Amino acid sequence: MTFELANRAGPAGRVIGLDADAVKVDLARRAAADRGVGNVEFHRADLLEAWPVSGASLVYIRFVLLHLTDPQRMLARARQALRPGGVLVIEDIDHGGEFCDPPCPAFERYHELFVRTAQHRGADPFFGRKVARLLRDAGFASVDSALVQPYGCSGDVKRGHILLFLSIREALLQSGLADAAEIAEIVRELQAFTDSAQTTLGWPRIFQVWGRV
Repeated sequence: MTFELANRAGPAGRVIGLDADAVKVDLARRAAADRGVGNVEFHRADLLEAWPVSGASLVYIRFVLLHLTDPQRMLARARQALRPGGVLVIEDIDHGGEFCDPPCPAFERYHELFVRTAQHRGADPFFGRKVARLLRDAGFASVDSALVQPYGCSGDVKRGHILLFLSIREALLQSGLADAAEIAEIVRELQAFTDSAQTTLGWPRIFQVWGRV
């Protein structure tokens, strides 16, 4: 998304990408060099501390706040980075809305384990529904929102749940919430469900919220 924003900003604009992961920052810098994108830069930063950004007209935060135990602190950092009249845009997920049809026990178990793992880590898997309220509480004006929920019976939209589940495999094993045999069985059943043209899967709801300083 950082590159998309750089493209929209044009040569006269300047886009700064922040991430706490040094490896991701390095990869992004290489990608910018490979693409010849000159109006974007990337910095490693603790997102809860002061950002190397000020006077921004737009701050965009995607799928980050639900992982934080103190999201209000990051909202305060975003507010400090914006100029008067600047806009904060947030996209975040609410796992309460994901679904499948017809019913699938493996999908239900995946959903349960994903929610429990997130909560075990101190994250909030139902964070999306709270974002608009948190922006108002943080002092943002003209707060508004929209809701997006990808779903379908074919293509990438059906494969996302397996990838999400595999991404928490080590956390499940370390926490003892599931063992290797159960994880493998869930993946097998989810794969069979996904491969069927007669099934439909819906992603978690994506809340899009924006407000102005």
